[in-house]
Amino acid sequence: MRKLDHLETFVTVVEANSLALAAKQLGVSTAAISKQISYLEDDLKASLLRRTTRRLELTELGKIYYEHSKKVINKIIDIDAIMTSAKAEPSGTLKVLSSRYFTDRHIIPHLHEFLTKHPKVKLDLVIAGRAADLASEDIDLFFGIAHPPPPSFIQKEICKGYFCLCAAHSYLKRHGTPKHPQDLVHHQFITYSLRQFSNQLSFNNGSDLYIDPILSTSDMKVMIACALEGIGFIQLHQLEAEQYLSKGTLVEILENFKEAPTPIYLGYSQDQYLQPKVRCFVEFYLEKIKKESS
Repeated sequence: MRKLDHLETFVTVVEANSLALAAKQLGVSTAAISKQISYLEDDLKASLLRRTTRRLELTELGKIYYEHSKKVINKIIDIDAIMTSAKAEPSGTLKVLSSRYFTDRHIIPHLHEFLTKHPKVKLDLVIAGRAADLASEDIDLFFGIAHPPPPSFIQKEICKGYFCLCAAHSYLKRHGTPKHPQDLVHHQFITYSLRQFSNQLSFNNGSDLYIDPILSTSDMKVMIACALEGIGFIQLHQLEAEQYLSKGTLVEILENFKEAPTPIYLGYSQDQYLQPKVRCFVEFYLEKIKKESS
């Protein structure tokens, strides 16, 4: 702590260009300022200032030491400001990118409680089953997304899931049930156009299959509705598909070829977590998911 006091004194002296002015700014005597500078130079075993009757001059080592000392002081000021902000009541608009499934399953059931608990927070929910440019879209955090975030984001795995291929009984009755991935080239594929590779299917044997879809749509519900009508087969995340599979309205196909489960993430940039509005959302919903999965 004493070293930091000496750094602050040194920076103040350099910027005031006077021991007396620095002493006045810091509310101490000129003698005390001179003593602190001497302590600092003795500790460093280097001369930092050349003193004349009219002014002060930095030595070459003094210039280097001043530049780095100024950065340290500014960093401390920034940290203090961040901690003050972090203790403030959560407020402002929070922009959250979430998948449809996680919005319906996790966010909406607890949304009233969250907004009641944090009345100054306003939520901007962006529903998307796609990779997003988090920076350019001003996304504060994402929730329930299978795509890994950019390196600047902290990610927390909240569960695992896999993509499965599904079709209605009526479709399979007319077109037959595929036994091997290659059989799909003779089938009618309905795809979600907002996926990064909307015409690509991957399998656990390491193969990739590219299929020209009979229908592309940017609406997940439309894609599912078309599959339920027996128009074609679809690729759906297991978490989204389970409600249809459990009811028997859709059937999973090529189950033995499905890829291994992959993580589902919640993520945010490192500096944004210190914002109360981001931190309160993350802590609130992670706790809810933890309770639901236990």
